[in-house]
Amino acid sequence: MRLKELRQERSLYQKDIAAHLGIDRTTYVKYEKESSEPPIATLIELCRFYSVTMDYLLGVTDIKCQNDLSHDFNETEVKLIENFRSLNKQGKEYILQTMAMSVSIYKNDTVPDVENL
Repeated sequence: MRLKELRQERSLYQKDIAAHLGIDRTTYVKYEKESSEPPIATLIELCRFYSVTMDYLLGVTDIKCQNDLSHDFNETEVKLIENFRSLNKQGKEYILQTMAMSVSIYKNDTVPDVENL
């Protein structure tokens, strides 16, 4: 399991996770050391808390979540999507309109004179 790795990525302490789960810290330590297995409800809560799939948490796959774009897109595409997601509704609408206009222009091989825009 990747409990320790996920916790450390977020600079959290074992007591923080234990408190979130409503369990004793020593119980959580056993989960991290894999000397005890958490109940399925606890595993589900940990997946929700860390926003990862059960497969990732258990070490079956390296894909953290179903929305992990890094396996389907190149670095530029991932950056574009992350930036887009960070915008409010108005910003997203503006970007979509601008992108539609830009795609239309460049698909027709007509580059506008930027100084006259």
